[in-house]
Amino acid sequence: MPRLTVAVVARSELFGCGAMAALDAFGVATRLVLVRGPGLRADFALDADVAVLEWNEPNRNAWDQLRALHAANPTTKLLVSSLHTDDAAISRLLARGASGVVGRSASAADLRAGVDDVVAGRIVRPAVLRPSPTDARPTVPSDGLTARQAQIVDLICSGMPNAQIAERLHLSVNSIESHIRGAYRAMDVQTRPQAVLWGLARGYGGHVSDDHWPPAAAPTSSSGSSTHPTDDDESQARDLADWLAEQADAGLEGADEAAIRDVIGAMIEHPRFPCLGARSALKRDGALVRVFDDMTDDACLSTLSAELADFAAIERGPREFGSFIAVFRRPRAGDERKFENLLWGMLQRLHDRDDAPWAERVSPDTTSPHFSFSLGGVPFFLVGLHPRASRIARRAPLTTVVFNLHDQFEQLRADGGFDRMRDAIRRRDAALQGSINPVVTDHGRSSEARQYSGRHVEDDWRAPFTAHPSKENSDD
Repeated sequence: MPRLTVAVVARSELFGCGAMAALDAFGVATRLVLVRGPGLRADFALDADVAVLEWNEPNRNAWDQLRALHAANPTTKLLVSSLHTDDAAISRLLARGASGVVGRSASAADLRAGVDDVVAGRIVRPAVLRPSPTDARPTVPSDGLTARQAQIVDLICSGMPNAQIAERLHLSVNSIESHIRGAYRAMDVQTRPQAVLWGLARGYGGHVSDDHWPPAAAPTSSSGSSTHPTDDDESQARDLADWLAEQADAGLEGADEAAIRDVIGAMIEHPRFPCLGARSALKRDGALVRVFDDMTDDACLSTLSAELADFAAIERGPREFGSFIAVFRRPRAGDERKFENLLWGMLQRLHDRDDAPWAERVSPDTTSPHFSFSLGGVPFFLVGLHPRASRIARRAPLTTVVFNLHDQFEQLRADGGFDRMRDAIRRRDAALQGSINPVVTDHGRSSEARQYSGRHVEDDWRAPFTAHPSKENSDD
């Protein structure tokens, strides 16, 4: 019987070497095809029984390229190793030529089982992969690694790059790199491929879906962590993402309103927090923090609507910022899409109960560059934050929606201060995240609706919101 051949098609050498090492251990003949440039090409001659594809962030071109690759290699089974294993993503992959899908958390035994299954003509989904009794799983950090280092090594061995590890663990890329340097010293390795081989030999690389592995290290102090970052040098150097993650896990849902307000204030005052407008509003008592039980509850939304009307009626000077920060104990958004749906669902219900016409000078059309959300005849620019946001600047310990008075941005633009503030915020955000937020656009250049949830939406995205014609202003 001829030996099974597998082509590992990868963007990163790390994933390629890891997948090859995992399959080589089972006697599978592998070769590496590194993808350079914008993406897959249909003229790749795979020349293998199976191709294992590294699949990261899909876009429209990538879907088309996958279909073309399948058409050009009809006898090769395509097994996709994907970061996205929800039902919708799996269905799209199978519809475009994939024979099966494994999660990026798949162990070496799972990957080999997936290869065997697609060769046999069986469709592979992550939920039906067979567990391996020989897949040794470290139950506690070992080999000299700390709990955090062991967790990061596990993710490295699963093929995740540093930026995705940072997003998953709610840490900065700098923090991840610091942990990796310490892990390398403990493992006595110098390169990432060496670290992958070291980890795979010790059972790492198959536990990405287990958020409780490895077990958290015991606290080193009985005094507990402080709600507010202190002013000493060590605390100022402490990473904002680490602090936010600690607060998100601190059970704030059950805290009283004063404690939650303190945490939100501490977040805004943190030395690394990038939004200068929020900090200015807080310092000048222009930021009002209010806590609500449930953003899906009609009674809570009635109270929110009334309090926003009172907030908008406060007289302010031309350079005074006003921000109404609504913090919700429930629900906790599981990911960015769920938060986006929660946010727009709340806005739709607020709009449905609003008797006032749409604010003048702004559009109710969510695709218009002149769109702004209107409530009580007052336009607001919204900023959504939640614990699972991919951008650190869009994270908060609890689900949070900031209602900023739209007119203050117009006043800033008229005074010539908008560009300076925008540029300063972008520099701080880039220093925090390592890149400029792709969601942020110049005020008035595109619809601000695309920015509300903080998710980097698709080009053809449309807000799940309908403005009632009877409430549209006369300008539209």
